[in-house]
Amino acid sequence: MRTFVGPSEDDSMYQYTNDQEFVTQINRALESVVRARISANSEAFTIEGDELYNMFVGSGTACKNLNSLKRYIISNKDQLPTLVNQDGVIKNALLNYLQEYSADGTNHQIDRIVLANSSMNNDRYTESILISAFDELLTSEDEYVRDVAESLARYAYFTSYDNRGVNSFFHLVPMWWKI
Repeated sequence: MRTFVGPSEDDSMYQYTNDQEFVTQINRALESVVRARISANSEAFTIEGDELYNMFVGSGTACKNLNSLKRYIISNKDQLPTLVNQDGVIKNALLNYLQEYSADGTNHQIDRIVLANSSMNNDRYTESILISAFDELLTSEDEYVRDVAESLARYAYFTSYDNRGVNSFFHLVPMWWKI
């Protein structure tokens, strides 16, 4: 795999590299810049400790909000035809991908959202579909749908800080929303 790394010294040709370690280092540096911009420049990520706590514990957790959103969409299928079909089945790929698991008080003390399958196994096509589905929620004409989508984006950030992992999904948030 050849990766573009910038113009050559004489600016007449471009340089490419096959050095995976170099490409990985550049990628990490770029990700760090994006993360720094996200946390420094976005009001969405400046939350108080209580709000962060409530994201995981209590009556308004991200998990419960996701569950409520799915019920809301199904009960309003006539007003939200792009998100649910007339049989009451949710069509939005992201909503089907995110699975809510409420705390049980024994093994799991906090509510959490897990993915239908590991984000590490997604191909580019699947990732594109999921990003488009997230965009659909964030740009919905319905204010409640938009609000919950934004809370899901914040939850995704605070649970992984954009580090890739089995149940992380901040990488699916459209770039326009991140910055």
